Amino acid sequence: MGEDGEVIVNFPLSIKNRIMSIGFRKVSLMVCLVLCGKPGSGQNVWDASTYPDEEGFKRRMSPMLQRIAAEGFGERSLAFSICPDTGLPVKVWAVEGEKIISPYTGRAYTQGPTGYFGPKQRNDEGEIVA
Repeated sequence: MGEDGEVIVNFPLSIKNRIMSIGFRKVSLMVCLVLCGKPGSGQNVWDASTYPDEEGFKRRMSPMLQRIAAEGFGERSLAFSICPDTGLPVKVWAVEGEKIISPYTGRAYTQGPTGYFGPKQRNDEGEIVA
């Protein structure tokens, strides 16, 4: 009992910490729910009105599908390189780092990066698979 007849209860420190952490968790959870649950007023995903050059981009990209389709799969997936002797283009089935022979001079050189559509690896039988 205290001086005025009040009851003084001294909780152990660990119980006091538990009570405070439970209260803090509840308040934090409530704040997160309020902030994250508020609906936003952003732009719709399909709305292209805020892109700076949407019409120009569409105009530049309109012939690309026909250009890619016109090459055919066999041409599109060949690795591109430049003959070191003549500077002329060479397209072969080769993976980056392989030795290839120039069709112009017969000299061997190493295949460089094959690009996005080019071959990436060979399987156990030596076939280009990706």
